[in-house]
This record gives sequence, C-alpha cells and structure tokens, in this order.
Amino acid sequence: MAFKQGQEVRIKNPNYVTAKIVRLTDTAPNPADEIYLLEVEPRKLRLKASSFDVIEEPKAETKPRPGSSEWIAEAQRAPAILQAVLDNPDDPIARGAMVETLDKLGFIAPIEPIPDA
Repeated sequence: MAFKQGQEVRIKNPNYVTAKIVRLTDTAPNPADEIYLLEVEPRKLRLKASSFDVIEEPKAETKPRPGSSEWIAEAQRAPAILQAVLDNPDDPIARGAMVETLDKLGFIAPIEPIPDA
C-alpha cells in the first residue's frame, strides 16, 4: 500500500511514545491512582510500513436535496414508518428505519429512544 504525505495513520504498537511529567493534578490514597498532567514530546519516527495502518476517513453520505424526487419519496414513506414506531416503540427495526428516514430528510433524531421520565 502506498502512503501519502500528510496522511493520518495509526501506529500498531505505540511503545515509541514518551512524555514528560508536568505536574501532579489529582492525588489519591493509592499512588497508582494519582493523575498527572503529561506533555507528550513531538518527535519524528522512522517505522516500517507494516508498523502502522491507515486511518479510514468516514464516508460522507449524500442526503437527498430537499424538494428533490428522492427526498419527496422518502417524505412520503415517513408517516408509515413513524406510525410503525408509535404502534410498537420496542421494535428495533422500526426505530432504525425511523432514524434512517429522519436522517435522510435532514432531521436530527436520537439513535436510542428517550427514556421515560
């Protein structure tokens, strides 16, 4: 695999990282539980390509433009999908379809239903 300059990668075994203690920030009865502020020193490393992986960029989903035929078709499906969730709020398939539809239409919807108060 060819890597490009500036491309972000994940080092498989990050034992190369060193840091300098700045100060103790939180004390604890057990010294192993104390929290320190550390400064990770920037450095350049020379590693074999097998020592790191590419960080995959999230794929941008294209949403239909409001008013387009695809958006209108999705909007026409929405009432039936929302009714299915109202009929059976515990159905994960119906909830997933609702979230997907509302997302495609440009509305923000929680992935999980809001718990009863």
